[in-house]
Amino acid sequence: MALNNLARWILLKSNSRRMIGFVRLCRKRTEFTTIVNEAEASTDGNWDQCQIKRVCDYILGGNDKDISVYRLQALSTLDAGHALGVIAEGIAQPKFRSTAKNRTFSCKKGVLMIPIDGFRNSLRFKYTPSGNRDFYPANTFHYDLEILDKNAFGIDLLNALRNRSAKWSLLGEDGKFVGRYTLQARVAYSHCVQQFGYLDPAAPPLGWKGGKSLDAREQVNTIDFLTQSEEIEK
Repeated sequence: MALNNLARWILLKSNSRRMIGFVRLCRKRTEFTTIVNEAEASTDGNWDQCQIKRVCDYILGGNDKDISVYRLQALSTLDAGHALGVIAEGIAQPKFRSTAKNRTFSCKKGVLMIPIDGFRNSLRFKYTPSGNRDFYPANTFHYDLEILDKNAFGIDLLNALRNRSAKWSLLGEDGKFVGRYTLQARVAYSHCVQQFGYLDPAAPPLGWKGGKSLDAREQVNTIDFLTQSEEIEK
């Protein structure tokens, strides 16, 4: 292994273990905002079993292990892990491709930024770069969650939303959400340039590997396209 590649490998491996929280993308935006609004409006933090179960069912998707998340070094939409996770979760969608026709504006998601502190007794996480599907730069940010106690996790999350230690955002393409995916693509693109150098859509950098659905060239072409707001917002 060449010296510069060895240095990069050491950097990536060391950085992959540094996290203060993780990002989880959630579908069904209406249900997401209902959960967040109820939690933030609570005056006493007394959660009934219906609320706890709904949070677990929705946020975890009915699972208690192998739950895909991306690490954060800051609970911010400008954190590289947030942007890479957002792009990794959506990059394979046909509407995000440069060849997309009849682009729709229905891609709206809720994003949770959950701190590790306060959840250590209800979950554990495992570093799983191979669990990331289609955006290679996000591999070293990918983790799988295992929920040790669903009831405790639901309470922990509701409390974190209530006291604002967990952060959240909404992503979309139109109206008040316009530009959000473009911003995330630009943050992710900046991270990729730092890691790989110049990104040529016609010739992906050496070391950039293909994913489950998209090869390396398609990934680079798509992230390049997503940075161009005048195209995405049409």
